[in-house]
Amino acid sequence: MLALTALVFTSTCGAESNDARYFALKQGATWTYEYRYWVEGRFSMEQVGKTINWIEGTVERGGHQYYRIRTKTTGFQNAPSGDTLMRIAEDSVRAIEPERDPTEKEVLSLPLPAIPGSKWSITEGAETWHYTIESIEPVEVPAGRFEDCIAIVITLESDISKFEISARKEHCAGVGMARHRTKAVFEHGTSYGEYTLLEHKP
Repeated sequence: MLALTALVFTSTCGAESNDARYFALKQGATWTYEYRYWVEGRFSMEQVGKTINWIEGTVERGGHQYYRIRTKTTGFQNAPSGDTLMRIAEDSVRAIEPERDPTEKEVLSLPLPAIPGSKWSITEGAETWHYTIESIEPVEVPAGRFEDCIAIVITLESDISKFEISARKEHCAGVGMARHRTKAVFEHGTSYGEYTLLEHKP
């Protein structure tokens, strides 16, 4: 869900990596998004709200230091909120979502270096999420135009889900996530979600 340095990254939370610039983790950083959710099909609806993510200190888990990324969403029901913990390892960006997974299992958010064509998967019970770095390209959102960005395409493989889910996240150097789009096809229609970056304070 949430899921989520200015040009050169130096962190007390892990090894240095130039590609970690696509998450732009830095104490005090803030991201403000418009969050839009709508459904098309047998019935239709739309809700628009605002999500703010900010880094508030660090915490230790399993001998590693993580940035605590806090999330607050306003403007509609069932608003996503809570904390995500993220760190930079030598070969990857890794995350823990304590409220989503009480076991605090660490998962891979981005392998480093971030090369188009790189693939990885995360299994959660009977479901497996597949990730592919698709491209490096410019992204333009209300917060600005960013030239150095990667697109991460996500698909769900599941024998139990009633939804066919796909997503695309765009992360930009020195900024972090600039846009995140999701699509879920179900029996009676299709639901969409979109985070669009309105403002970023490094």
